[in-house]
Amino acid sequence: MRGLLLACALALAAWPGRAADVEQRFITIGTDSVTSSYYAAGGAVCRMVNRARESHGLRCAVEPTGGSVYNLNTIRSGELDFGIVRSDRSFEAQNGAVRFEAQSPFTELRAVFALHSEPLTVLVRADSAVRRFADLRYRRIALADPLSSARLSTQAVLAAFGWTAVDDVDTGAGPLCDGRVSALAFTAAHPSAAVQQAFRCDLRVLPVTGRSVDQVLAEYPYYRRAEVPGGLYPGNPAYAASMGPGAVLMASAAMPEETVHALVRSVFGDFARFHRLHPTLYHLRAEDMATRGYTAPLHPGALRYYREQGWR
Repeated sequence: MRGLLLACALALAAWPGRAADVEQRFITIGTDSVTSSYYAAGGAVCRMVNRARESHGLRCAVEPTGGSVYNLNTIRSGELDFGIVRSDRSFEAQNGAVRFEAQSPFTELRAVFALHSEPLTVLVRADSAVRRFADLRYRRIALADPLSSARLSTQAVLAAFGWTAVDDVDTGAGPLCDGRVSALAFTAAHPSAAVQQAFRCDLRVLPVTGRSVDQVLAEYPYYRRAEVPGGLYPGNPAYAASMGPGAVLMASAAMPEETVHALVRSVFGDFARFHRLHPTLYHLRAEDMATRGYTAPLHPGALRYYREQGWR
């Protein structure tokens, strides 16, 4: 009997794919506040990693943080394994610019994959004569709350077009519905509660297209073409083309190749499940996530998986 029990134990120990056979490792993904799209996206990544943990031994935890700049600094220091970062902030860190001028360029920063875009979303009244984005130049545009990161991001995008604020205007949809401003603009992941709340009157999502957009995209590599999906907001059944920054999952070059490869394989190996985990992920395309939307070099673990799939 003892011999039989020993034989069974040895057989179970040799069974492939059991968590006990794989070295266990805990990884963390830094995001943003718990109400943010970054926290939701990080949670979705961790759910996919944890579903497959018996095959690779990784246990993933999502961590609310102060956002992109915090995530970049803590990836650099080794406090975080991964972080979700806005594309313009990662470019600044790579080059030691703007908020990172006091530091040397973060040359060891690596992209894992792009996530959702945060397109410049411009709302005008449904009865407005404004039909083109260029028509808004020199007009009054309301922005998001002065203390919000969305306002800073929107100002940066508008500045890329050479548009600068000459005074403070009222914020939110009230001035737009009352006719005191011509448009309301902010960068946002969609669907957006902020956009939904703005529809207190009949509004139209204005496409952000034209020669000036092409020029900005050529000059600023951290912006990407994007769209506001149709059917999300009242009276706007069709998508509206736009552009803006986007979210990127990032790590340091010091992160082991096998760890990154396992994370990427967990997400893309069951992509239909992944993109159903949150509305901001629904419109993502796997190959686009692997090939566009970031400026940092790809981590070797991610690059290896994308080559295995024929995407690179």
